[in-house]
Amino acid sequence: MLVSNYISSIERKVESGEDLDVDDIIFMYDEADVNDLGKLARKITEKISGNRVSFVSNIILNYTNVCNVRCKFCAFYRTGKEPDAYTMTPDQVIEEIRKYYPLGIRQVLIQGGVNPNLDLDYYIEVFRRIRKEFPDVGINGLSTAEINFISRKARMSYEDTISILREAGLETIPGAGAEILDEDIRVALGRPAGSGRQWLEIMETAHRIGVRTSATMVYGHIEKSVNKAHH
Repeated sequence: MLVSNYISSIERKVESGEDLDVDDIIFMYDEADVNDLGKLARKITEKISGNRVSFVSNIILNYTNVCNVRCKFCAFYRTGKEPDAYTMTPDQVIEEIRKYYPLGIRQVLIQGGVNPNLDLDYYIEVFRRIRKEFPDVGINGLSTAEINFISRKARMSYEDTISILREAGLETIPGAGAEILDEDIRVALGRPAGSGRQWLEIMETAHRIGVRTSATMVYGHIEKSVNKAHH
């Protein structure tokens, strides 16, 4: 099929609400002209939000760099024994936000490592303190890896854990930890086996109880277009 015809067939699928298949997505990564993709993306955007663009003024707050996952691509984590390993107290979290609050921030993206020394009570206290001190600042917090660990340590279901965190002030969940969802790629990158399914389960649970999330994809490493298509 000619490139122009293939783009047209993809456009028809998009307009009819039909899901694209793996071959369609691989084609868009490897062969399609970026200008054609831009035009198609513009049409989709017009249906969703018209000619409006929005943004949120936020800060990224990494409350700890201690992590027990050990991803091969990560230069952020520490085991806890290094001199630059740290974990912020709730007071330190509040003071960090207070430095930027006068600049008009409206959201805190708060996430760190999977710190085995922290439990559910820590996050409840941190979120409650943020909500009390900065009621107009939304909390976009925790990766699925962090939520998984918190729930396991508390011996609670994902639904109960997310519900308790929401009651404490959590509003949305960032998409971190998705990387590439194909299992073989994840394992090669040092992610635990089954962590892709775990990511999906936690996000689906959040959606089911009304907590919105985002989704991310880390690419440009060992993945191929077919892996990005699956993702």
